[in-house]
Amino acid sequence: MIYLLKDDVSYFAGLFDGEGYVEYCQRYVHKKGKPRPYWYYYIRLEVNMADKDMIEWIYNTFKVGSVSKRKNYNTLSKKQQYRWVCSFQKAYHVAKEILPYSKVKRTKLQKIVDHYEKVRKNVLRN
Repeated sequence: MIYLLKDDVSYFAGLFDGEGYVEYCQRYVHKKGKPRPYWYYYIRLEVNMADKDMIEWIYNTFKVGSVSKRKNYNTLSKKQQYRWVCSFQKAYHVAKEILPYSKVKRTKLQKIVDHYEKVRKNVLRN
């Protein structure tokens, strides 16, 4: 278990409210080798910015997700963009940490937390 400082978590929550992206949706997928298409939830947290040190700080603070360079599609902007991405259950753990401090993205983060808590209740019940 990683122990996070309250100041780091609240700082990241503010940063994430401004620069972050939350994806919580269902997708209908047909995967090769599966007998038929099925619905699954796609859950992801992401932060994109030109400040590589900040992206690395996020990764080093939470110890989850991945860091990568983004391809620069905008020819007007010459700055290299970096991305921190975290998906599924790891996104749940990050969302649960920052939820009390979030303002702008609170509703979407709450959906992720509710989703996994519902799943856990169903697993424990069976």
